[in-house]
Amino acid sequence: MSDQPHLQEAFPLEIEEIIFSLAVQTDWPSAKNLILVAKRVYQWLIPQIYEVVVFHGYRYPLDRPRSDSRNLVHHGKYVHHIMLFNGDPRETRLYNRPGVCLTWCPNAYDVALWLTPDQYDKTLVDQLIGRRLTHLSFSFNDFKTAAARYPDISQPISFPYVTHLELINNTPLNHLKELKESFPALTHLAVKIGSGNQLFRSPDILRTWNDQIQVLSWDIGKSVSDPAPEVLARSTYQIQSDDPRIVILAYGQGYVDTWYEDATGGSGRWRVAEETITGYRGLNGTSGS
Repeated sequence: MSDQPHLQEAFPLEIEEIIFSLAVQTDWPSAKNLILVAKRVYQWLIPQIYEVVVFHGYRYPLDRPRSDSRNLVHHGKYVHHIMLFNGDPRETRLYNRPGVCLTWCPNAYDVALWLTPDQYDKTLVDQLIGRRLTHLSFSFNDFKTAAARYPDISQPISFPYVTHLELINNTPLNHLKELKESFPALTHLAVKIGSGNQLFRSPDILRTWNDQIQVLSWDIGKSVSDPAPEVLARSTYQIQSDDPRIVILAYGQGYVDTWYEDATGGSGRWRVAEETITGYRGLNGTSGS
């Protein structure tokens, strides 16, 4: 890697940085070559490359450069959005415990933990409750079970900054008051419908947060035909409410892609749900509050 001055003679550094940034954002596969152009280009592009990192075996059609979790030791400070899935490390490239990875990513505020229960160790629990997360996708039950194993962790546990929460693994909704105490700032909530239809809890959920909830997304599974999240007809399901904030949604063909779209400001689940609610309100002339 060199730092030759010939490009600096053609463009001011500010313009040159913009050019390389646009180049990598429009053609992510070229990143591995662009960072070798010069030291300064490497320094410009590494923060962009590591802003969103995904450790999951399934990546199609994502074209963002893949990362080895061990690289987070040096570049984790640039990470804002991170997904951790503990599959085969040869496929996920997750060679470290999730909690350890988060210690290397002090600025991450959007975290997806698609993990087995054994991955919830004390390091991970400490990392989750010790930072200003705004977006979280995880198993609340697995987290609570892990936290209970460590007496030195104060109870009750609260995530005061989380506004967007996805509860995975068919989390039961039997203790809404506890959920509210743990997530007092919630505005967007996604829950799997699961084998036991919990849709009847929709009014209870909306009341629990005193109309604070803007989106209540019920996930029905994965769409088999649409690469983007698919909004399903409310009339097909027994929802004892006509509140426009309730959305029935099937993930796109790839769960990873849907999460990635949200992380990068694209048409992920949250955006699709918000646009659906806005359209529903406009069509029916309702406020939803």
